[in-house]
Amino acid sequence: MRLSFTLLFAIYLTGCSFGATAPLVVAGLGVTEYGRFKSEIRERAEACRASEDDLLPRSVDAISRGNALDLIPAFESVYNGDFSDEMKAQALYQIGLIYMNEYNQDRDDQKAIIYFNRLKVEFPSSSLCADVDEHLAIINQRRESAVSYDSKMLTKFHQGIKARAESCVADEAALLPEAVDAISKKQAYKAIKVFLALHQDESLPLIEREHALFQVGLIYMSKANVHRDDEHAIYYFRKLLTQHPDSLYCVDAQARIDEIYTRQNQG
Repeated sequence: MRLSFTLLFAIYLTGCSFGATAPLVVAGLGVTEYGRFKSEIRERAEACRASEDDLLPRSVDAISRGNALDLIPAFESVYNGDFSDEMKAQALYQIGLIYMNEYNQDRDDQKAIIYFNRLKVEFPSSSLCADVDEHLAIINQRRESAVSYDSKMLTKFHQGIKARAESCVADEAALLPEAVDAISKKQAYKAIKVFLALHQDESLPLIEREHALFQVGLIYMSKANVHRDDEHAIYYFRKLLTQHPDSLYCVDAQARIDEIYTRQNQG
């Protein structure tokens, strides 16, 4: 059912006009620069896809190219068109996912909340309502880090950060201090974005780029990471094994994959 819906959705969007499908014109770029530009888009797309499984391919493509806002009208056309309630709900869901995605340069959590709430109010029996609740919870967790605390709450907050940092180090000694700090502050996604950027920076020594990709996997699998995702960890460890088969980190990456599978089988 998901496949047929995705196909129908893609066919409909193909007929809509938005920036992501326009011819790509990159003026003033040489062959090397253009190749790096395409590589950056591909890297962002992979990170975006790994961060949110429910994003449709067109949504991932638009976010990775920096054209996310151009795609919104297409989904709104589906919502306002002569389609089933479930497709309209899916359109609102995609808009919410796009607005809240951490790789969207125009991310707007408040707008994501508005579209998610519209879905719940207008389509309360939709199968997507449970998914919406999960994403609203993620947005609320983000907000917590921006809340003003009194001295007592601030002390408790810092104690929590310290405890998570200690747990993080005890659980995985190979994590860099920057990764530990981000995980302990519930901001792992920020470190992931930095390490992915380092991995795609061809001016850096290859060993440093490989290490950056290894760190992404470690962050995702860390038990101290409140947004831990073993599947994403495996994805990036395998990417390291595939793209850098001669890396010094391959043995460690495979060991972490085996550790995750062992943990899953025991759980």
